[in-house]
Amino acid sequence: MSNVQLSAASSITLGQSGSDSQIDVSANLGTASSTSDRKVLVIGAAKDLTVAGNIRFTNSNDAEDHALVLGAADDVMIDGTDIEYTGSNLGIGSGDTGADSMYLVNTNIKTGGNLAVGSLGTMNITSANFSVGLANSATSDPDNVYLYANELININNLAFSGRVDDIYMESKTIHIQNTSFPATADVMLRSQAGSLHFPTTASDVAAGGVNFTNVKHLGISNSALTNSQFSGVNGHINSTATLPNGTPFIKIRGQ
Repeated sequence: MSNVQLSAASSITLGQSGSDSQIDVSANLGTASSTSDRKVLVIGAAKDLTVAGNIRFTNSNDAEDHALVLGAADDVMIDGTDIEYTGSNLGIGSGDTGADSMYLVNTNIKTGGNLAVGSLGTMNITSANFSVGLANSATSDPDNVYLYANELININNLAFSGRVDDIYMESKTIHIQNTSFPATADVMLRSQAGSLHFPTTASDVAAGGVNFTNVKHLGISNSALTNSQFSGVNGHINSTATLPNGTPFIKIRGQ
């Protein structure tokens, strides 16, 4: 645990409303001399974490040997503001178990490496863009997006950009609306039942399943996905279209 640094407060507000802020974390997350020297910096709130204005975390080290984590024991609120990390891996987490534990709304979140976002309750994402793999493009592989919520991942209008490889989502129930997966993305969606549904209204969303409403995978088609483009049984459903390596573009599994 000596490589984990914690900067903590009761409640944390990052940035200032109406202005852009910059914080350099190079001294905390320098280059690792070995695997055992990899570092994690946690900016953690015992209560809520709020982002009040656009904030840019900089790091002269963009090797994928460290992680910056923004977390709260209660709620995380990012609404109308952007976060950028010029280093590599970025994590955002909420420890609250309620329906309002995390809101990522009208935001652009950019990171040099992988992005991991988690909530012990519900993750609400609306009109957001996640951009990964922005550092070391000449020497590193494409990067991944990991989303986890204990109860519900509720997405409406999420865009992905940068050098995206894998997209992983896991929750008891997943509801995705008005979202396109990049053509390069290998998508794994894991829900309680591992079933697939195409609801037309919120009341039709199937608890325990993966629910698509106007969802596209640009490697499959420019049109919204339909049930006819998948095969399998609950707990093991695959898109019939595959990546060049033969892996299904989208895989749906049970927990």
